[in-house]
Amino acid sequence: MQALEAINWGSLPDWGMLAVAAIAAFIGLRQLKAAVAATNVAREAARSQAQTAADAAKQQAKESADEAQRQAEASAVAAQVQLEIAADAAKHQAQIARASLILEIDRDFESDEMQECRLALRALHNELKAFSLRVEPHANTPQRNAHINKLFGDYLNKLWADFKKSDREVKENSIDQLMALHLNKIDENPREIQPHERAGGHYQRLTRIFGWLERVAFMVHRGLLPKDDIIKLYDEVFVQIVGWMFEHIRTRREDSGNMDYLIETTKMRDLILKERAERQKALDDNQTPNGQGVF
Repeated sequence: MQALEAINWGSLPDWGMLAVAAIAAFIGLRQLKAAVAATNVAREAARSQAQTAADAAKQQAKESADEAQRQAEASAVAAQVQLEIAADAAKHQAQIARASLILEIDRDFESDEMQECRLALRALHNELKAFSLRVEPHANTPQRNAHINKLFGDYLNKLWADFKKSDREVKENSIDQLMALHLNKIDENPREIQPHERAGGHYQRLTRIFGWLERVAFMVHRGLLPKDDIIKLYDEVFVQIVGWMFEHIRTRREDSGNMDYLIETTKMRDLILKERAERQKALDDNQTPNGQGVF
């Protein structure tokens, strides 16, 4: 108030100065507001730019992640396809290998030596069957088969016993003495076959199929040959041969002390008989009492 009272209101220069000061203050205020507004605009622009940059970076990161995921999925699909192709190729090669092995087994089965063995076995079976018909004319089919199998066992056991012994008289236990007997026999009659040699040749001819049966059964049980295919091709061979020769197989086991002699063969025969029984039971279960199928 004292400052206002000190002003000379009647003096023009004081009024002018006051007006100038007021205008200057107003202008300064306007500039201050403009500066504040400019600052706010700049801040908002900076914030907007930062948000835009962040959004762009986020979008780019998302797109990169999506692209990486697509590439990973494509790689996984490609790897799966390659794996399936490789698996199919390996399966195909395994099938070819198994087919080749089956063909090789069949060639062995149809070889001249095996043909001779099978013919000899069939001829012996026919002779033993005729013998059985004479001595047991009233036997039914199961009894007849059991009797023939027993005769087979007796025949092979006697042949085996004769094969193991020697009819040569060796006075001294020496290889030289035995060799002399061999050479003397050859000198006397080169074509003469000694009884035990004759028995040995006949025994080996009849039992040659043992090795084939054991090899095939071994490969089936180890998964090297398809069981179903082998059973379809050779089931009757296993059932028939083991049936005829089982008593002799038992004798061989007892003589050698090796109870696993032809074990793979007998296990194969048992497996075939088991599957036959299961198939027959399934057929019987699907039949009504009048013999008609249930379906």
